[in-house]
Amino acid sequence: MSSPVLLIWGVRARPVFSGKALGAAYAFVCLLLGGVLFSGKLSGGWVLVLLIAGIVLIRKVIERDRLAEGLHGGWLESFLDNPARLLMGSFLLIGVVGAFVLCQPWCSATGVALRPVDALFTSISAVCVTGLVVQDTPGFFSGMGQGVILGLIQIGGLGIMTLTTLAMHLLGQRLSLRQERVMGSLAHAGHSDLIVSLATVFRFTLWAELVGSAGLFFLFLKLGDSLPDALWRGVFTSISAFCNAGFALQTDSLVGYAHEPLVLHMLGFLIMAGGLAPATCLMIPHWIGGKRIPIAAKLALITTAAFLILGWIGILVFEWDGVLSDFGFVDKLHHAWFQSVTLRTAGFNSVDISPISHPTYLLMLILMFVGGSPGGTAGGIKTTTVAVLAVAFWLLRFGRISCTGARLWFTTGGSPLERFIVR
Repeated sequence: MSSPVLLIWGVRARPVFSGKALGAAYAFVCLLLGGVLFSGKLSGGWVLVLLIAGIVLIRKVIERDRLAEGLHGGWLESFLDNPARLLMGSFLLIGVVGAFVLCQPWCSATGVALRPVDALFTSISAVCVTGLVVQDTPGFFSGMGQGVILGLIQIGGLGIMTLTTLAMHLLGQRLSLRQERVMGSLAHAGHSDLIVSLATVFRFTLWAELVGSAGLFFLFLKLGDSLPDALWRGVFTSISAFCNAGFALQTDSLVGYAHEPLVLHMLGFLIMAGGLAPATCLMIPHWIGGKRIPIAAKLALITTAAFLILGWIGILVFEWDGVLSDFGFVDKLHHAWFQSVTLRTAGFNSVDISPISHPTYLLMLILMFVGGSPGGTAGGIKTTTVAVLAVAFWLLRFGRISCTGARLWFTTGGSPLERFIVR
């Protein structure tokens, strides 16, 4: 899945770079590499040759770009100075390394190595916390293979740059100005509060996953799992839920726990915590206590609650006599709520969703399209984006609106939302 992305990058970047031939060659190598990975026709040696050729071309393209702009320094420095290149390159590197590891026979429960295309798909799906699989996770992968997938999920959820910065901070190394500038651009934070913000993210993630792992461990143990199985299943499921990844150690996802509401609600709590973002979650006690919180956090909380309730009621209405017909009244409430929570990008399912009705499919698409909140592990266009668009639509209709206790004015001259003032 990464080759088309790289191909688009190479083609779009070609007019910017001074070497058009290099851009075309780079795109060709990416296309050829993608064909090799997805067809599996060539040996690993040829794949390695193509990877090296692609790296050389990238280096040449960056060097020519810097010369065209009158800049000096090595190609690696230029790569590290560009936040977009660094972010994309980091995730691509982790995805490729993860695919290489998953190809090893010891990652398979049967000792049969995973095909390169399947390994790449699984690795990218894990590091991008997508949750799509081509092999049964508990059936095909060994414990080591499941551990590799879990590591990719955690890296993707936290973010490679977050882990790197925190590691440097814990080792007592001071960030350079260049590194702080790059990190600030990626994390949307200033130099002074960057480390504090990232440390808060790490602590919140650690505590949430620990609490989730402990709770799930005791629940799985109570349901009959052995001590090692309950521990591993609890840790894996907790991290997967918090990172909104959707990977499960059960072939039928969570259908086997359809009559265990505590398991479902524990996972729902983790999914919402990861999707809201640590900063927003930590503001909830202040909001409940009547204190003022940033308008962005308030919009995220209100919009999240609105979509959760919308999904909950919608699933109850559309599936009361459908996939929920075999459950009692209380269980219907539990499952409708859990599906509303997980559909927003986590991907777990506690009921068989294959026979659901068309209105429910449409509702699912809406929830998945919106996704979670900025700074969280969920995908989508984000709840605050929907909130701002809703406010903009209302303003274009009525001129002004009172939103979350503040009066907002939008100047809509040549284009909508050209400027706004909050007071």
